[in-house]
Amino acid sequence: MKRAYVLVTADKMSIRKAAWQCGVPIQTLRDRLERGVNQARPLGGDPLLSRSEEEGLVKHIEYLAKCGYPLTRKDVINLATETAIFLKKRPQNAGNLSKRWFVRFMSRWPELRLGKAQKLSMKRAKATSDETVQSYFQELDRILTKYDIKNKPHLIYNVDENGFQTEHTLVK
Repeated sequence: MKRAYVLVTADKMSIRKAAWQCGVPIQTLRDRLERGVNQARPLGGDPLLSRSEEEGLVKHIEYLAKCGYPLTRKDVINLATETAIFLKKRPQNAGNLSKRWFVRFMSRWPELRLGKAQKLSMKRAKATSDETVQSYFQELDRILTKYDIKNKPHLIYNVDENGFQTEHTLVK
């Protein structure tokens, strides 16, 4: 639409030709030209939630992801629907917001990433308790001090057991 508007206002093309070439309805282009509709304003209605309300929603989604609870598309739609109902911007019996709303929401917030929570084994969960992590770093500090390599990073190597083959298989 913007391209067609520019082509006509710059006297490079007729309304009909610009509309055809840019794939926009002739009458819509004509209305925009005659009424002087602001070209910076996107087509369609305003979003359901204001910019600041969406910012709050995005911050909450990011916070949940940071805590280990990344939301799926369905979760975001449910959360946004509940928010809109709470703010009295949507009737309670209207049902959930659509996938189309979600796509537009994501286009307004391209930096937002969604995901799925991954399973965490009980063994790994216990290994990452505050006490275990604290104990690990205290022991690491003790060893680095004992061998006087705390300030000598060129003498420290990261050796991970995942990189070692413990079983040998013959190649046919």
